[in-house]
Amino acid sequence: MIIFESHTNDIEDVEERDWANLGELLNWTVCKFDIQGGGFAMRFGHSDFNASTIRHLHAHIQVPSKDTIQQLDLLRRFHEQCNCPICKLKDNKTKLLLVNDRWRAANVCTPLPFHKKHIVIANKETFDDITKLDDNNWIHLGTILQATTKNMKEGGIVIRFGDSRFHGGSPGHVYCEIMEPDLSGPSRAIFLANSKTGEPICKATFCKDRSPAEEARRKRRIKEII
Repeated sequence: MIIFESHTNDIEDVEERDWANLGELLNWTVCKFDIQGGGFAMRFGHSDFNASTIRHLHAHIQVPSKDTIQQLDLLRRFHEQCNCPICKLKDNKTKLLLVNDRWRAANVCTPLPFHKKHIVIANKETFDDITKLDDNNWIHLGTILQATTKNMKEGGIVIRFGDSRFHGGSPGHVYCEIMEPDLSGPSRAIFLANSKTGEPICKATFCKDRSPAEEARRKRRIKEII
């Protein structure tokens, strides 16, 4: 877990130096623990609506276990055989929302279920090694994140990086997703799912599932934190 030093839920409070520090800490973690790939997930906005148990900006680095990633081989081969959706999205000028020196933000025209918006922010360069992002990359990413989330009350930010078998997304890229839930159902970023049942194995949740089982899990989690 990576925790923002100041006590805030507002992504607007994150300054340029903070974004650079975030990148440095994430890069250190990836190198220190030899993380081949995974997902970075951060919630923003009010915790009643972003599935967080803590009203404080923080992020998780999630990496599925090596003995389960084989389930993503089929998805990976599909992406390798087809035109890369990230390349197509960032090169489609009609879908671009914002562009700066390092990143391009594009609106996904078919949002995920239970979402108001689904925005992809892709680096202009094509690589999947997150440690290649320098301070300027992180500062430019922070600028474009703050601009695209300015009118959102809550949501989640996901960065997929490294070997795509560990994050469930498109291979060959470091890219970011902004997910704004519509609060009508669970909002999730799935990094690994059961290939037979479709059930998430490794995920980040941005809108709470109010089922009895999930409410019980949440209460247990709060007790552990307290």
